[in-house]
Amino acid sequence: MSCREKARGVSGVRVCLDPGHGGSDPGAVYQAIKEKDLTLLLARQVGAVLNNFDVALVYTRQGDVTVPVERRVAIANEGGADFFLSLHVNAGGGTGFESYVATRAFERTLRYREIIHREIVAFLVGYHVPDRGMKTRDLYVLKKTRMPAVLLECLFLDNPGDRALLLDRSFLGGLAKAIAGGVAQALELGSDPCAELRTRLEQLEKEVARYRQALAAIRDTAAAALRNQA
Repeated sequence: MSCREKARGVSGVRVCLDPGHGGSDPGAVYQAIKEKDLTLLLARQVGAVLNNFDVALVYTRQGDVTVPVERRVAIANEGGADFFLSLHVNAGGGTGFESYVATRAFERTLRYREIIHREIVAFLVGYHVPDRGMKTRDLYVLKKTRMPAVLLECLFLDNPGDRALLLDRSFLGGLAKAIAGGVAQALELGSDPCAELRTRLEQLEKEVARYRQALAAIRDTAAAALRNQA
């Protein structure tokens, strides 16, 4: 497999990331801040971290579009996902983080959720964010998916302290790393053999861009000098 075929993965493990809400469904709203925007940003960052591992990623949405829960489940099921992760932001007067699985979730789902939950809580403790626990709820995306499925409620949009953290890009990036790290640990993902090469290629592209800018500046300076001599 070439590095250009990363989307298929080497191990064959496929993870479906589900940014909650979207489009006409904003989710929780506080003033101009919408849950749908935060979940999409978080999903993108989780995906960026997971790209360092040997895993293929599927998204239920990659923009601000309306995706019914039935379609989200179909994307995961028809896409052959091995794990489904739904990302949400809470509201309703509380504070903290909690995770959900279906009430009759299989042992493997419970094990995955426990590992992911533990990794996230280990990160959040540094910010004094309460752990609201591992819970069960028969949400459509948890009941109808044919693979282990976990839903995360990441802090409360209507809590001032939680909201400040959610709007902090450094915090959100750290949260994404914790989530992705938990997923990688739960699914026992190996590192992506192409990740180092992609990083080096990106560095080379930046270096080439800098050289081109420097060369253009030299040419402009030389052209100006010639005009002054004329």
